[in-house]
Amino acid sequence: MIENPYPKGKHYPRREVETKNIFSQTIFFAGTRLFQIFVGNKIKIQGEEVIIDILRENNIQIDYVQLIRNHIAQYNFIRFLLFFVKPRAVFFIYAASSMGFIKGLKKHKIPVIEIQHGVINKFHNAYNVNKEYGYKLFPDYLLTFGHQEKEVFIKGNYFIDTNNVFPVGYDFLDRTINTPTEYLVSGKGEQFDALVMFSLQEPFEEYMFSFIIEAASLDKKVLYVIVPRDTNKLYNQVSKIENIVIERNFSVYECLKKADVHATINSTCAIEAPCFGVPNILFDYKSWSSDYYGKVLNDSGITIYCNTAEDFVNKLRTHKFYSSEKIIKESRTFFERDFYSNVHMVLKNEILKADNEE
Repeated sequence: MIENPYPKGKHYPRREVETKNIFSQTIFFAGTRLFQIFVGNKIKIQGEEVIIDILRENNIQIDYVQLIRNHIAQYNFIRFLLFFVKPRAVFFIYAASSMGFIKGLKKHKIPVIEIQHGVINKFHNAYNVNKEYGYKLFPDYLLTFGHQEKEVFIKGNYFIDTNNVFPVGYDFLDRTINTPTEYLVSGKGEQFDALVMFSLQEPFEEYMFSFIIEAASLDKKVLYVIVPRDTNKLYNQVSKIENIVIERNFSVYECLKKADVHATINSTCAIEAPCFGVPNILFDYKSWSSDYYGKVLNDSGITIYCNTAEDFVNKLRTHKFYSSEKIIKESRTFFERDFYSNVHMVLKNEILKADNEE
């Protein structure tokens, strides 16, 4: 386990980490930086004028030389490490930022496996490669949440062979679903007819809050629960509205266990909520929901779309969704169950099959 300390600002205490086979990714950052120094600032780029023209025509400013230096440094550093240890396989949570590492690992015929961490669809640039460039910089295998991701790679997408995409599920969801929760909606809930769990998205908060405030005013018997990504934000515009709760003590997933409906624009929670038996009503602001999810969340028994707060409230009152049990059953399209067993079987029967036979 190689832990990146930067998102949290520090490492997790060792007592909180299940595996003891762990060290810091800071070693990789420092090693890559050291090898960058050896690469030097002067790099000859064949066809550099094409890059310059593309950037100028699209008004893009990017230090492509530094990106190239980083790529070469990753490649050289990982090959240096492989003198000391040769793993049977290497997992990445996100492979697009580690193409130099990947190239070095594949040079030594070490299988590279990416584990899905967020939405994979036709709109995600990292997973849509519309021309065949070869596979030296891409993972050999992709372990996905569910089955629908395989369809992204069926035709005209050269990121990965669809036969090397295996649905395994999501460990965090498995644990959350199987863990009892004491969530009590901050002491509220019994006096309301329905509980709507609203997944915020920071870039869209301006549009989402005006929508939530209007919806809350149209039906006081509906309780809206919001779990902020930034717990330090005050959200004064909604904090005093009686049927809106800013929940700071429980996670989105703990709240989903008690929710009647989940709402968002296009958060990943839209494909996670059905695992809890909770249907979606998505706020289709500027078609951002339907463009993103329309082809995969297209069963009205699980997900419907609305354009206004009034439309949302009306559908919340009148629309007939599937039962919770059926929604959970259908959710396997998006999330397989039993993550650890599935990963073990894929490793044994597919990825490390040749090693096991030896």
